[in-house]
Amino acid sequence: MDLMDKTQCVKVRFFAPDFTLIGELLRFKSLQFNRKWRSYGKFELHVSGYFKDDADQCRELAMFDTKNYIMLDNDPYRSEIITRVEFREKEITIKGFELLRIFDDRQTKPPAGQDEDTYNTNAEDVMRGLVSKNAIASPEINRNISEFVLPVSGKKGGTITFSSRLKELGDEIESICASTMLGATIAFYPKVKNLSFEVLAGVDVTYNNGVNPPYIFSREFKRVFAPVWIKSIDDYKNCTLVAGQGEGAARKMIWVNNDKAGLERKELNVDARDVGDESEMTLEDRGALKLEEHPISDSYECVVLADDYRTKWDLGWFVTVRDKQWGRGENYQITEVLEVYEGGVFNPQPVFGEPVLSINDVVKRAEKGQPESTQGKDGTDGKTPTFYVSEDGHLHSVYE
Repeated sequence: MDLMDKTQCVKVRFFAPDFTLIGELLRFKSLQFNRKWRSYGKFELHVSGYFKDDADQCRELAMFDTKNYIMLDNDPYRSEIITRVEFREKEITIKGFELLRIFDDRQTKPPAGQDEDTYNTNAEDVMRGLVSKNAIASPEINRNISEFVLPVSGKKGGTITFSSRLKELGDEIESICASTMLGATIAFYPKVKNLSFEVLAGVDVTYNNGVNPPYIFSREFKRVFAPVWIKSIDDYKNCTLVAGQGEGAARKMIWVNNDKAGLERKELNVDARDVGDESEMTLEDRGALKLEEHPISDSYECVVLADDYRTKWDLGWFVTVRDKQWGRGENYQITEVLEVYEGGVFNPQPVFGEPVLSINDVVKRAEKGQPESTQGKDGTDGKTPTFYVSEDGHLHSVYE
C-alpha cells in the first residue's frame, strides 16, 4: 500500500504586494508547505526552469519575486510571503514564510509615558492590543501597516497578566500562544486587500471529548505509519530565579517554584529588570511565563493518510494518539503540519505535542532573551555575550 495514496493537485496562486493576482501555477517539481500553530512556518517550492516562450517566461518570472504572496488554492489560511528566490540553469527555488513572520519586523514599544505595555484581560485581547499598538494604530504612523485589520474579538483564552517592552512582536505572540494553547495567524484576503490578524482555538476531537466525533491516530486503524515518539527533558526547567530592578546586592530577586528540590530541581535565571513596582505583571508572573517556555518535550511524529486532513482533523486540533505496540495512549494538540506535494501526490505530516527544540531554536531564544543593556550590571562589565554551540550540542556564552 502506498502510504501517500491521495493524489491532489494544488493550485499555487501568486499575488503582487498590492494584492493583484499575477498568475497561477498548477505544475511544479515539488512543494513543502509548513504550517505552525503558535508561530510561522515556511515553504519551499521547486519549479523546473523550462518555459514555452518568452511571454510565458516573463509572466512566470514576475510571479517568482520577493515580497510577492502565494496562496494555496483559495485558502486565506494557507498563504505565505516570498523572501528568497534562487535561479539555476534548469530549476528555480522559491522560499518564504507564513505571514505571521511580518511581526518579527515590529518591536513592542510601550505607550507614551509608560515603562511597559501591560495587560490584564483575556489572551486574545492581549495579542490584539499588542498588534494594534505596534502595527495598526501606533501614533507613529510609519509603523502602521494599512493592510492590517482586526476582526471582532472572540475573547478567547482565560485572563492573563502580561507586559512587554522592546521585544519582537512575533515572539510575544508566540509566548502567549504557548501558555494558552491558542493559535495565531494572518489570513490573506486579496479581494478586499486585507491582512487579518486572527486568534484561533483548536477543536477537541479527543477520544472522550463528549461533544465532537473523536479522531484517533493509530496503527491499528491504519491511520499512522512510520511513527516516531520523542520525549526529552534536555530543555526542561521547573524553578526560576527572577531578578527585578535594582543594582548589585540591592537588586530584588525571588524564586518561583522554590519547592522543587534535589535532582528534580531544574533552575532557570530570568532577567526581569523591565518589571517595575507599579506594573500589573509581577516578578512571579514573569517567572511562571518563562517556565512555560521550557516544558518537557513530548512529541509524536508520523506519516498519515491525507483523506481526513482538514475535515476530521487539522492544525491546532486536540486528538488522541494510540499505539498498542508501545503501550501508549495520549491526547495531543497538533502543533505543526508539513504539507508535501511531489509527483502529483499529497502527503501531510503532522507533529503532535511539544517538539524538541533544534539547536538553532535554542540559540535564537538565548540571543533574544538578553536584557536591553548589560552595561556595568551583574559583573559583566558592559561586555556583550556571544553564544556558540559546542560539538556535544550544548549552548555556551562568552562575554567579549
